[in-house]
Amino acid sequence: IHTLGLLAVLTGVTLAVSLYQYRRKRSHLTAIAKYGSITILAFLISSSYWLIPLAGGSSTTAQAINSFTAGDQQAFATLGSTIADKVGNVLQLQGFWAEARNLFVLPQEQLALWPLALLAVWTLVAAGAVLLWKRGHQKTVVIFAGSAVVAIVLAVTGAPAWLSEHTPFFAGYREPHKFVGLVALAYAILAGESAGALLQRYNRQGKEAALSIVTVALIVLPVIFTPTMFWGFGGQLRPRNYPADWQAINTRLRADASDSTVLFMPWHLYMSFSFADRIIVNPADTFFDKPTIISNELEFGKASPTAPDADKEALSKQILPAAHQGKRLGEQLTQFDVEYILLAKEYDYRDYDYLDRQTDLKLLEETATLRLYRNLAYQEEQ
Repeated sequence: IHTLGLLAVLTGVTLAVSLYQYRRKRSHLTAIAKYGSITILAFLISSSYWLIPLAGGSSTTAQAINSFTAGDQQAFATLGSTIADKVGNVLQLQGFWAEARNLFVLPQEQLALWPLALLAVWTLVAAGAVLLWKRGHQKTVVIFAGSAVVAIVLAVTGAPAWLSEHTPFFAGYREPHKFVGLVALAYAILAGESAGALLQRYNRQGKEAALSIVTVALIVLPVIFTPTMFWGFGGQLRPRNYPADWQAINTRLRADASDSTVLFMPWHLYMSFSFADRIIVNPADTFFDKPTIISNELEFGKASPTAPDADKEALSKQILPAAHQGKRLGEQLTQFDVEYILLAKEYDYRDYDYLDRQTDLKLLEETATLRLYRNLAYQEEQ
């Protein structure tokens, strides 16, 4: 859905350029107004199934947007201590907020010659803009370069905060770095133009050796510019197997045909699992066949949960923080139909030793990586 914002910027810039170009031609302006209105109407009608709930505030997307605050924009802001630093990151197609947490390797960390590849890309982009301009395609240059400029402004300034207050639904763009996609699009269009011109030039001149060299260089350049995109993102992504006891516990839980749920701990949305050997999104709610409740707290700055959930909010802010002081946690969990608690022996699981002190919880099984508890209070209610 965020792509609609990028499309809106591109469309807005294109419209502005067209209106200026045809400012003295009433017939063109009339045609733009006519067909533009038809297009907008068609979009509104075809998208009414999700636009109406969104506008009415009843959809999950609307609820999520309404829950976002200035803390979200601060947490997901484009990286850089100054505006100049942020612009530099964006022009490198970098600056994504997760870079600050060292969650992945950047190209320059993998390849010492990466700055030369960046310079080559910038050169191709600039040359492409000049070529298009000289060939009479000024409108194309202005549209894509203008969209890139708007994207940079949105990505590195406080404009999103102002727009969030005055533009419906813009608060949903709590990560303004998404607009950098328009910078990448401009690079692709402009660099592609100059790359094509180079090949045509050497082909026309019959310089086969030069043509071969340039062809190879142009093919290799994207690989050098984004080496982390290849070979499993530079070895960062590889298939992993879940521990055997996860399968065994899942089989045991699946045997319970009741409508009860499982509460999974540690209570984190993102955490390090030994079998993954890195921080990942908690996979419990998709792995286990029985409905499993996991945290939705991002635990990153003051960022709000992506999908608001009243039950999980109560667990995060009231029930679980106070659990270590009481001995009847199971009774409190019955309101969420929790019959089982599954504690993975990962990360900070020792902080959940209070589970063993609860009078209404019973340890059913302990494996190499998991502990399965039954909520006795839930059984009493049934």
